[in-house]
Amino acid sequence: MDLVQAIIILIVVYWLSGALSKATRRWLERFERVDSTLKPLFADIVSCVVIIITLVAVLAQCGVQTTSIIIAIVCAAGLALGLALKGMLQNIAAGVMLLLLRPFRLATLSMPPARWVQWSN
Repeated sequence: MDLVQAIIILIVVYWLSGALSKATRRWLERFERVDSTLKPLFADIVSCVVIIITLVAVLAQCGVQTTSIIIAIVCAAGLALGLALKGMLQNIAAGVMLLLLRPFRLATLSMPPARWVQWSN
């Protein structure tokens, strides 16, 4: 496979991943239990997965040994992210749990009770 065919395939798949992302978002609109903040997240994940799989397939068709490259990159990226974002990953996990468990919805207002505290010397 030459370079021009690989670029054409990548362009077509990039367009196709956008269409698949929109289709996923429309499909998720039919379900009332799926929170509206999760729908774009799932659509973007679908798009990224399609693009990554296509990149690996195009590299493999061009003759590049992708198995060892992919394993090394994923391991190094996972280790680097895990060490660099250890504290932030806890916050991200908490945010994902809030989105999945949905203790409150998008339009929910939460106001503390109005109490005046008077400090005296």
